[in-house]
Parts: sequence; C-alpha cells; structure tokens
Amino acid sequence: YTLSTFAEARKTFYDYDPFRGQHIDGPQYGQAPMPWQIPCEPQQLFLTHTKYLKVPHTSDIIPCFRCQRRGWLRCGRCRGRGQVRCNSCGGDGRKRVYRQKEWQDVRCGSCGGDGRKRCLTCGGDGRVTCSKCKGYRDLERYVKLAVIFTNHVEDYILEETDMPDELVRDVGGIIIFEQVLPQVWPVTQYPVPQINQNSVALVEKHSRAFPNERQLMQKQELRAVPVSEVNYTWKEVNTRFWVYGNERQVYAPDYPQQCCWGCEIL
Repeated sequence: YTLSTFAEARKTFYDYDPFRGQHIDGPQYGQAPMPWQIPCEPQQLFLTHTKYLKVPHTSDIIPCFRCQRRGWLRCGRCRGRGQVRCNSCGGDGRKRVYRQKEWQDVRCGSCGGDGRKRCLTCGGDGRVTCSKCKGYRDLERYVKLAVIFTNHVEDYILEETDMPDELVRDVGGIIIFEQVLPQVWPVTQYPVPQINQNSVALVEKHSRAFPNERQLMQKQELRAVPVSEVNYTWKEVNTRFWVYGNERQVYAPDYPQQCCWGCEIL
C-alpha cells in the first residue's frame, strides 16, 4: 500500500541580474502581490520539482556589490599580476635535460627563460569581468519566488516470507486499487486487516504532517507483487531462494559458490 501526498510550499528571496538597460518593473507600477497570490501550476503531478518566478513590481537598480561598480575583479589565478609561474621549469627559467650522453642546463623553451608565462585566465591583464554584473557595473535587484512542489511518499509492505520486505518496493506487480483525489479516503473494506489499519494510519498522518505546505493532490495505490519461495538441496545442505516481481528478480543470500564467476540462477 502506497500513499502519495503532492504538496506545494513557497518562499521568497532577493536575486540579481546584470542591468543592461532593460525595463525595470518597480513599485511605481503597482503593489507587489503576496507569494500565494501569484499563479503557478506544477509541471507534473506527483513529481518533486521547483519553479522560480520573478515577483512583479519588486525591481530596482543598485550598484554591483561584488566589484564595487568597477565591472571587473582582480584575477584570482595570477593575483592581478598578469603572469603566472611557468609549470615547465618551476619558475627557474632553466631546465636540466639529458643531451649527448650528459646532463645540461638549458633555457626553458616554454617561458623563454623568464620563469613566468602570461596568465590564460585574464589574458595577461590581471583583471577578469565581474561574474555578478557581467561588466555592466549595475544590477537589477528583485524578489524571486520559489515554488517548491514535493511528492511525499510513504508505504506499508505486507510480505509474509523471510525475504526482506523492501525488495518488493521497486519491482512490478498488479495494481489492485488506485485512487487520485485532492483528499483520499483510507481503505477500510479490504479483506486483509493490516492493509486497512495502515491505510487509516498513513492518511491520518499525512493530514497533519506538512503544516507549512498546501496540499494539491493525493494518490493511494494497492499493489500485489508475486513472491515465490523455492527450497532446494545442494551438497546435503537444505536452503532456499526467492523469486519476486513481474521481472522475476532473484534473492538468494545462501546461493552456493558465490565466488564462481558466470554462475546464475535462471
């Protein structure tokens, strides 16, 4: 038995874009709506995902705080020097090479003997474009809305063999009952009492488990997964294995000769 509750939460935070001269939708164009007043539909039901929206009438222009409105930052690789130490000679400008059956000191061909090379990150300028304002020096500041859709899933597995219960969770089976509603009613008339009891408990739990989220939809599903237990004897040892799911997965913890490559249970 599986119960899924698809719910929505919202939060706001400041975000920034480079100001390239675009239209600024500020408070002068109207009052900013509250987070729950902004329409937003999920991409797909029962799929956990997040959508981001710009809140109308919250934009203004501010100087870039990362580069102090310069449009550039000091290069972190060369620390603003425009050059870095040559990796080939270690900054010495010379290298020892084995030529004509002897070791010789020669000028480094990679840096021309200077011991330093032009920084490829900044092109030798010592400065890089500010990653926040992209060199435009000003930022558009606005309130961004994060709409967080979460699929809360819990299940109850009734599996009466000694095989671990969690193995049947992700394999195929037969759907006995499925219901999708804004608010489902628990299963109470199924002939297996444990299913009824746990359905009531899970529905009741989900009704108060997410107080800061708005419930959009619920789905409950009752699924039967085939499980077969096989007893066998191997070299006077009695043991067993299990075949489960429509895919006929095998669970054989006592399978003999597990170190032998290529042995399979078909």
